Amino acid sequence: AGRLVLWAWAAERLATREPAVSLAACGLLGALWLIGCLTWRVLEVPDVGEPFDVESFRASLPSPAENEAGDLIVKALGDVNVQHKKVGPLSGTGNGKESIEKSVLRQGWASLRPRFETSLNDLFEESWKDKLEKGVAKPLGVVVNPREVRKESLPGIVQACRFTALLYRLRALQLQAEGKHRAALGRLNVLLGLSRHLRNKTITASFLLGLEVENEALSGLEDWARGACDDHELMRDARKALKTHEHELPPLDDVLKADYLGAYPRLRDHYEALTTPRGLYGPPVAAMQGNMFLLSQETPWEQARTKRLINGQYAAVFADRPSDPSLEWRQPWLRVTGPGDWAQSRRMAKRALDRVRAVRLALD
Repeated sequence: AGRLVLWAWAAERLATREPAVSLAACGLLGALWLIGCLTWRVLEVPDVGEPFDVESFRASLPSPAENEAGDLIVKALGDVNVQHKKVGPLSGTGNGKESIEKSVLRQGWASLRPRFETSLNDLFEESWKDKLEKGVAKPLGVVVNPREVRKESLPGIVQACRFTALLYRLRALQLQAEGKHRAALGRLNVLLGLSRHLRNKTITASFLLGLEVENEALSGLEDWARGACDDHELMRDARKALKTHEHELPPLDDVLKADYLGAYPRLRDHYEALTTPRGLYGPPVAAMQGNMFLLSQETPWEQARTKRLINGQYAAVFADRPSDPSLEWRQPWLRVTGPGDWAQSRRMAKRALDRVRAVRLALD
């Protein structure tokens, strides 16, 4: 554009018709070029659409008022963490690096140390137990809501669930040692129910935690069966509990749907975290990347492009197609939005279901 009007500028004739038309034409061509580039930013990514009926799934998630079970369980888990911090290991540590709790599970109730039983009884006198069992008894709720996942709250839930599973398995051992086989079975049933709630319409992290809790319950059932095998009615009730558990397991695909629902908010949270100051010598490049990405998402074409990439990523997972490695190389943030190793998660779910059926058959 400068060359076209150079002589006109030198002769002070910029305001004449010919230079004005040249400048206007260059400006128009520049604008069209910019519009074309921005349009191609979106159109270069195929629009595969949403990989499932997102609105229907979103509508199926309970509102806070409807999610009484999930609310009770979350409150109970919060109380469990408070109690865990107060008491620590139930009565010191065991041999080497093994805790007393793990030692009792491995060696049996007869190996318990002094004050262990008292500490366990005191824990079950607290209100968290009633909240948890009341929540587990209700229709399936959502413990980790995919619409409002707070990354900082997940470690607390993981710790509380693992400690709760350990406590209930120890309680079952204690009750069985007292000859209360039915009550012991009831404690293990609570863990099976908690596992289902943790796996209902939630993200992969909560789903995998539910598998952990289920595994603890099944190990407890195997121990329980050795002492209750002479009571045919009890064994029949245990088989029925496992059959009910298998029948009421939430669909596995709901986990993938929940991950998709939280993918874009998770991406924004990731880049917002990069912009948060990390002391005097925080990495300036990461903060700049975070600010640039968030700024780009204020434009409709960049937001549309990001969502198309996420749609394509999940469409491949739902269709069980291998992802394009070059796409993740060009867009590293897809590691943040994805469901992780979904094939591995499915294998873990299948192994867990096989174990449920194997334990049920072992109870025959």
